[in-house]
Amino acid sequence: MRPDEMRALCSPDEPLERSVSLARKAMEAEPLLDAQLADLLLGRFPHQALDHPTALRVLEVLDRVSLGTSLARTIGPLLAHKDPLVRSKAALVMGRRTENFDWLEKQLTEAEPRVRANLIEALWESRAPECQKLFALYRDDDNCRVAGNALYGLHLTGTEDAVPSVMRMASHVDPKFRATAAWLMGKIGQPHFTEVLKRMVKDENRSVKGSALKALVRLNRAAGSAQAPVRATNGTPPTERKGQESDSYLVAWQPEYSVGIDAIDREHQALVALIRHLQEAMWEGRGRAFQSILVEQLVKYTDGHLPLEEKMLNEHGHEFPAEHIEQHRVLTSHVSELRQKLQDGAPVSNASILLFLRNWFTVHITQHDQSTRASKLNA
Repeated sequence: MRPDEMRALCSPDEPLERSVSLARKAMEAEPLLDAQLADLLLGRFPHQALDHPTALRVLEVLDRVSLGTSLARTIGPLLAHKDPLVRSKAALVMGRRTENFDWLEKQLTEAEPRVRANLIEALWESRAPECQKLFALYRDDDNCRVAGNALYGLHLTGTEDAVPSVMRMASHVDPKFRATAAWLMGKIGQPHFTEVLKRMVKDENRSVKGSALKALVRLNRAAGSAQAPVRATNGTPPTERKGQESDSYLVAWQPEYSVGIDAIDREHQALVALIRHLQEAMWEGRGRAFQSILVEQLVKYTDGHLPLEEKMLNEHGHEFPAEHIEQHRVLTSHVSELRQKLQDGAPVSNASILLFLRNWFTVHITQHDQSTRASKLNA
């Protein structure tokens, strides 16, 4: 196959599954296509240097279509590639195919953390006794990814103290290790992690919060809690689905959230419902598809509710503090940025949206709007 055809085959603009499918079909006619792709990756075709995204895509395709151990020997020079992501991806591909544990031990001793983490991950599918020894050796590594991958490897091999070690990592002084622990809990998927993860969602570190939230979503999805609740009308919060505890939601309407003005309370309840619908969409694996609906609803909220709240509070004779107005501007600006990202096709994390909305709502209600309620009661 010509170099330009191979580049087109492994274009990062195409879905990975499509590239893999096309490569497998092509290999029926050209059994040595994987070797040719490796040569392209190593720069053995004149004037065919690959950019970073294409090099990574070629590696991903090779990992899926190339059988046997010869690929590990062929792409060995990539461990010295100038791009750290290419080096680490090559380590993952090679580690899955090598049977040379002396070479693995040498790489694990000398390589950078990203490469070491991927080499450990590459051993997850192996049941060779040497793997368990390597997992045990690196479970306490000073790099969170290396240690996390080693602990997951120990879990896969049935090591009894793997899960207790993950629980201990959740209290690590370094937030990077706590975030890794949350990721491990989601990956291992044991229901008793739920309570720990709910506490971790309140961690002061954003990375820990995000990892804990993603893990909770994964656990809820695995537990079969994807049945949609009864949708409420008029902006009131949805009724709880059977078997779904209310505290599985990050936000729940509480009577004390009322500001004593029915129209404003209904608007706040509508925002609660919208946040919960996003969480349900994430549980059901349709979070990305829900993003456009969510953002349009948020635009309507910021265009409608926020001016309404300011107007109604003024009509009721309440002084409107500058910081309250600023909170409204923060939400409006954030929603505008989200909308623009979606229009530009930029990736948007549902976990980050969910955490932002939860945090904004909590501050808005418990600090700013409650001051309004207090002034109303004291009037």
